[in-house]
Amino acid sequence: MTRECGACSMCCKLPSIAALNKPADRWCTHCKPGLNGCQIYADRPQPCIDFMCEWLRHADIPDVWYPANSKMILNVGPANGQFRFMNVMVDPGSPNRWRESPYHALLRHMALVGMQRGHKILVRVSSGLRDFIVLPLDDVEVPNGSTGIDVIITPAGDWSLKFI
Repeated sequence: MTRECGACSMCCKLPSIAALNKPADRWCTHCKPGLNGCQIYADRPQPCIDFMCEWLRHADIPDVWYPANSKMILNVGPANGQFRFMNVMVDPGSPNRWRESPYHALLRHMALVGMQRGHKILVRVSSGLRDFIVLPLDDVEVPNGSTGIDVIITPAGDWSLKFI
């Protein structure tokens, strides 16, 4: 990795961490934002060790996605049957940031790339209590109570979503 966290500690706020009894969208009690971040870094639990910030991992992700500035974290989730998710966790203090320029256009582009060349990656935005699937031409809200998604690839190569 060529990038560094710097003053960013968004990974200590946005995801839930069951091992620490930390709910999503709240600062971890072990984090001191702006003051060297995680105070238990050497002994942090496995979910924290396993978490990978895509902005850190991939230099080709534009700098505009730096989490401390964008108020969003990008993270690729594990395979879920036929596809994977590019998870976009949005800070509740900026719940509509993902809809702003240039982020929304970049998310739509990620969705398009995710549908091409067999990548099978869905872009999922989590903003507060609402989740959305971003497609190249549409944003689809995930209905409350849904436990899964069936993805149907049409003969034209488009993706159709069916929520379970």
